[in-house]
Amino acid sequence: MDPYQVLTEALVFNNQDEERWWQSTAPILAKMMKDARYDVHLQYKYLCLHRTCVIPSLGPYPRTNELRWKCTLTRYGLPFELSFNYPQGLVRTVWEPIGPMTGTMNDPFNTQRIRKTVETLSRLIPGVDLQWFQHFVRELVTTDEEDLSILEKHGDVGVFKTQNMLAFDYDKKDGNARAKVYLYPQLKSLATGTSTKKLILDSIRKADVEGNLSGQLSVLEEYIASRTAITNDHGADDSPSLFPCFLSFDLVEPRASRVKIYLAENDVSFHRIEDLWTLGGRRTDLRTIAGLRYLKDLWDALPLEEGQRTPSNIIYDLGKCAPMESLSLIINFNLHPSDPLPQPQIYFFVGGHNDLVVADALTSFFQRIGWKDIAESYKPNISAYHPGLDLSQSTQLQSWVSYSFKDGAPYVSVYTQLFEPIYGVKSDKAGHGI
Repeated sequence: MDPYQVLTEALVFNNQDEERWWQSTAPILAKMMKDARYDVHLQYKYLCLHRTCVIPSLGPYPRTNELRWKCTLTRYGLPFELSFNYPQGLVRTVWEPIGPMTGTMNDPFNTQRIRKTVETLSRLIPGVDLQWFQHFVRELVTTDEEDLSILEKHGDVGVFKTQNMLAFDYDKKDGNARAKVYLYPQLKSLATGTSTKKLILDSIRKADVEGNLSGQLSVLEEYIASRTAITNDHGADDSPSLFPCFLSFDLVEPRASRVKIYLAENDVSFHRIEDLWTLGGRRTDLRTIAGLRYLKDLWDALPLEEGQRTPSNIIYDLGKCAPMESLSLIINFNLHPSDPLPQPQIYFFVGGHNDLVVADALTSFFQRIGWKDIAESYKPNISAYHPGLDLSQSTQLQSWVSYSFKDGAPYVSVYTQLFEPIYGVKSDKAGHGI
């Protein structure tokens, strides 16, 4: 028996919700780690960590289309996502901790459960440090009083209410998971009247007490301001197409932590992507230019179209095919004292496209850059996560593709839908659902 089967026979769950979440998520996590050739002892360790930290905080298992809390992580409101990195073969999980009071008047905007989950993982993972967690939550997440104020003044704030998420990077080398926090300050902005951009940038300045990130932050702020100025000079309105959305940081000692600022770009074209990648011409070194060439190859391979994007305000019902969407691209800029300039990572939304077309596109890209083994194994592996799934009849199995350039080579991650297979979308020659 493999590690998942052994643990399934040995583990006891507190309720049926936990057992169902385990059955839905753990087999794919186990298969990914096996595909990535994790040591078998690490497979057991990380599956146990998944059971202890993640499973109890996924909330009620969805049995109908009515989810009490709809997470913005996935297009179906589900609070969990997996990703697989190439070529390193690293597996990651992301989830929004959900508690018994989430979505009720006792916790209308889900601020409580993450604290309990972080406390649990701090006892299990060596080196976890909560200084920045406490700081950034205080700066970017609503208080109980602000929650009440939002409800009184605004009532229904729409479906996108997520304020926090957690992630595990399952490291192969030191045998420990690296924990990361994502914070979304849109509700904090609504409560305080302060822009999301200002909240994010000011929170980083306050955390960076030694000024180790001040140079990188100033460069990024200058670039964002220049983009706004260009829009105001030439756009049809005064709304910039690029805007900060959220940030992430590692749960480690602050000096060792990365800080990433995530921005959405609604003007999607390779010309705009090049501008983002080079920070408007501020990054011109050989590594940047080499990374841009591979990025162009990936852009050409994926079934994406240029054009203006409109932010979505919809979360789709479970079990139904979402229409093919053209969502904004996401870019994060990694701020670290060792890098004089922010380092970019770009995310392309491929959900809604036919899964076979996306898989063929990625296979072609992997072949083009010389990753022969990865190209040969990609489609069989992605298909095996949902046995019996016909990629030519599905969408949403592959939701996002991210790209960065590290150590002289492309660094690509594919984010994977893991719930019920989504059937009913065939592909035309352009790769669009019909």
